[in-house]
Amino acid sequence: MPNSRIFSDLPQDDLIQLDTLLQNILINIDGIAGRKAILKNAGIDNYFIVSLDFNLSMSELSLNLVSKFKDYPVSSRNSYYHPLIALLEYVLKKPERYSLEDGDIEFYEKIISIGKSKIEELKTGSSVLPSPPNNQSPIPPIPNTKPPSSTIDILIITALKDELDALKNCDNQSGNTWQEFKDNSGYPYYKTTLPNKNGKKLNILAARPVEMGENYANNLATRLVAELKPDCLAMTGVCAGNKEEVFLGDV
Repeated sequence: MPNSRIFSDLPQDDLIQLDTLLQNILINIDGIAGRKAILKNAGIDNYFIVSLDFNLSMSELSLNLVSKFKDYPVSSRNSYYHPLIALLEYVLKKPERYSLEDGDIEFYEKIISIGKSKIEELKTGSSVLPSPPNNQSPIPPIPNTKPPSSTIDILIITALKDELDALKNCDNQSGNTWQEFKDNSGYPYYKTTLPNKNGKKLNILAARPVEMGENYANNLATRLVAELKPDCLAMTGVCAGNKEEVFLGDV
């Protein structure tokens, strides 16, 4: 049965871009009253609005919005309504007011198309590919790129590419033992098997967020832990000041 939380599997890159664009919109609106007003004017239900903390900083409020949009279920009583679709359609009517660039408009149209196609899935009970903007070819389904079913001993989230590269080089084979896989959103992570001192083989996964920052790292870790269920989670973030050399001890 299709998931009523129609944006729950939105790719991480799209979530990050949505967060950034929502921040840009909120910055152009004065005060708490103005931010509440745009949601009301977009037709968003009052129950959703009162669940938000408008005293948060712009970055925290936009992140909170993205999280709530992602988890919001479509109701069978009002199956065509979703607060994210309502907000984006409202903003698209006033591109100059909200300083929308061509890329922003195209992205919003893509998100709306994804949402509406998921709503149709709910109504018909079958999968429908979203109609991409500008009459592009339908988006092909993401192939199954998960590793074979096995226990994941350790999942390591690194803050930077430098750290991820250093970690991969710990296999003493210049990182060649690591295989790339993708999660349900199409985001890459890496897997290898290394022996511990007792000779037991450990299945190790590693990934890094698209940008450095606690929120990005936490979101990635939460998603991968829920999907892959590792026995242990490790997170690193100590090498930002050392670009010349990144050592095993740093990781």
